[in-house]
Amino acid sequence: MTTRRTPDIRLARAASPRSLAALFVIFALVQVATVLVVSRWNGIPPAKFLGVWDAGWYLRIAESGYSGPAWAFFPAFPWLMRVTSAETGFSPLVAGTLLSSLFLVAAAFLYLRHVADDARGFPRGTNLGWLLFLFSPASWVFLHPHTESLYLLLLVATLACWTRRRWWLAAIVAGFAALTKNQGVLLAVATGFAAAADAWTSADRQVRMERAGLRFLLVGLVSGAIYSIYPVYQYAVAGDPFLYLSSQIHWRPEMTLASCFKTLWFGNPWQNLRPGSLLHHAFFFALIYVVYKYARQYPRNWIWIYFALHAAIMPSSGELVSDLRYASVLIVLWLFAGDNLSGTRATPFVACAAVMLHVAFLYSAVMGRWAY
Repeated sequence: MTTRRTPDIRLARAASPRSLAALFVIFALVQVATVLVVSRWNGIPPAKFLGVWDAGWYLRIAESGYSGPAWAFFPAFPWLMRVTSAETGFSPLVAGTLLSSLFLVAAAFLYLRHVADDARGFPRGTNLGWLLFLFSPASWVFLHPHTESLYLLLLVATLACWTRRRWWLAAIVAGFAALTKNQGVLLAVATGFAAAADAWTSADRQVRMERAGLRFLLVGLVSGAIYSIYPVYQYAVAGDPFLYLSSQIHWRPEMTLASCFKTLWFGNPWQNLRPGSLLHHAFFFALIYVVYKYARQYPRNWIWIYFALHAAIMPSSGELVSDLRYASVLIVLWLFAGDNLSGTRATPFVACAAVMLHVAFLYSAVMGRWAY
């Protein structure tokens, strides 16, 4: 007679496939229950929630192609929505939701199996770390028709190539990440640094520099060639290869370099000191601190360059109201933070606070309020 094993999800314990699966089930149940309860209580059709915010733009691109401000959104995810919808018969909205959910699960288990290596600086993660990642405030976008789940999968796949020193493949995957979100360009840059550092093995300094420089250049050329698909497409269709840049003025026409810096001290006229803005600012500076701590602990894991660049461009929109969404994909940092918080008396309080904050953001998203 065999006994049925149940997953051990004690927060301070290292995550296993079983405990991670249990956390995913809890995460999915919280999402579905919150959406259904909030929708029913407020008389909002649950399906309406799937088309709010950027999901509406991706739906528009998947259904009718690019036009007007839609050029500001990168093509990989809406094109996948369109292809999946055509092949399955599902609506693009349903197809996008299913794709996001599948990409999230695939990314998490790909990381656990092919990336996690504590010695390299890719933490396996405690259950608390995985809980912080899954229940980060804006992680509701992972089960929503947004680009985050696809980008997360491509980020993890790139790191899997790093751990096996398959730099050509890493450059290719990073190139597709750049077709998904503009942060993918930064991932390609970090991949170039990692590939160059890996070539720094010769005893001769001149040879080391030549090999490292050549690798950095080749990674850039490969990733850049894939990324160029979108500018070439824009030129072919609209006659402007940089239309995606000018289209972003639709959201912040007053943007200048000075306004990016003013973002940090609420110096722009469109910023405010409401609790939500203060929360986003506090999170931004906490993120900077975690990146610093990670770089100090793992200086030879060049992924910290990506984290630093990723954080550095957050003020570029003139405010930090989307930094929780942008940071949701930084799986390594969430696990790293969880490892450092696990095993203390504060562990259960941190877990409860994370879930409560996540539910609050999800509530706002269902209600049509800003929740990034």
